[in-house]
Amino acid sequence: MIRSANAIHQPQDGLHWHWEDMLAAAKSDGMVKCLHTELFVDDSPRFLRTGGSADNANWLGKLRQLHPKLFIVIRLYHPAWWTLDPRAYAEHYHALLSRWRGHGFADRNVWQDPFVGVVPANEQNIERALGTGAACSWWNAPSDYRDRAVSEKFAHELMAGGMSSDRVAATVAGRPQILGDKVAWSIAEYRKIAAWNVAFWDRIDELEPNRKALAVWSALAQGHDCRPDAPESEFQIPEVAAAIRRCDVFNHHPYARWGMGAKDGPGEPDQFWGLLRGHRPKGWRDAREPGKPADPGGALALFGDMPYIAGECGTFKHSDPAWAERNMAAIDALWTADADTRRCLGSAVYIWHGHDDHRDNVIMHSPAFRNALRDSGRRAVEVAWPVARPGVGFGGAVVPPTPLPNPSPIPAPQPPAQPAPPTPLGVEPRIQVLPGEKSWLAVARRALGRQTVTMAEAAQLQAANPGALQVGAWLRSPWHRVTRTS
Repeated sequence: MIRSANAIHQPQDGLHWHWEDMLAAAKSDGMVKCLHTELFVDDSPRFLRTGGSADNANWLGKLRQLHPKLFIVIRLYHPAWWTLDPRAYAEHYHALLSRWRGHGFADRNVWQDPFVGVVPANEQNIERALGTGAACSWWNAPSDYRDRAVSEKFAHELMAGGMSSDRVAATVAGRPQILGDKVAWSIAEYRKIAAWNVAFWDRIDELEPNRKALAVWSALAQGHDCRPDAPESEFQIPEVAAAIRRCDVFNHHPYARWGMGAKDGPGEPDQFWGLLRGHRPKGWRDAREPGKPADPGGALALFGDMPYIAGECGTFKHSDPAWAERNMAAIDALWTADADTRRCLGSAVYIWHGHDDHRDNVIMHSPAFRNALRDSGRRAVEVAWPVARPGVGFGGAVVPPTPLPNPSPIPAPQPPAQPAPPTPLGVEPRIQVLPGEKSWLAVARRALGRQTVTMAEAAQLQAANPGALQVGAWLRSPWHRVTRTS
């Protein structure tokens, strides 16, 4: 079957502007991903405490009536999924999707649509704080990772989540922050995610044994390894691999971190840690960084026989009109790579419209990018359309393709190392901020004498120098030590 890899994530919170442009961007045989709250009038307020509107109810009917072969991916939403028995969660949403009703359209059972995919939850390995201040009660680690080595990608993730640079610096410097978010960080916690998803689909298939809609994996946030510096180790946990293969379709969320200054878009040095992370070849890191845990390749290599989607993708610069051309080139490169696999059912650019919590990725804030997506050519992909297999999923081997890193417990946190003080005859090393140096990264490059500097190193410099970066200021260096003068 020839289809399109083009895909868009539908607006949220009822912000349904330029609807026709969104469909033009997704193409008639591409993919649209949306929250279930955008498709149903009422989702039992006693259960979810949020409902749709009559306008929302038209959406599913409009999408299907206009484009019979459009792949509609529905992400179910509940703000505290971990508090619910997954079987009860499945029973509620089975009933809801079994009786979709829209004005002017016949009632329909969405579970019987072969061009619908259902995602039970979203990025379950990270959880935002609720209005009460409570975060996911399953996870033991606050999201500052103070119990494990802070990595460059963690600094990126903090800033992507909206944390200010000074708080990132404080975290990287080892001063604990108690944040609202929590993360899964151990094999045991990832096993909980796996079991929850398997229980959900087992119950759905008991209720809908002839299901035709596709079971889509609940995508994890990328880069949250269950072992330090062991990429994609969470996918090598046998229970997680089995839970993914219990679904019909794999799902991942590739992002570049351009909004944080990273160079991880297509064609850039860190492309296989950013937007093309899923496409990283097996062993790619091994020759470049010997001595580290074996690189099993990206998630698309680990599940190289499964059809897949990117339920979200982006650059964290979608809202900036000045980046429209670069954004379109990056997304086009991803779509092209996806088409080459012959397994991609769509990679959804996030997000057509949203509120401030998605402020870096709102496509509507950049008319040039919106128009480029609308006018983009169809990225044809030859793919065998998957068939739902209730009670089974895609199946296949669940043995990890490479051994997990040493499963010994992560050592207890240690206080940060303090630089040795200068001798009485010494001077404190200082670095002056030069004109044109507008970021901590720029100053860190000059101080360290190399072009490749990590976000963590830049944050160390900032932590040693509280306050704003100002041209002409003399900064304390956390790396150099001058002990004598002549």
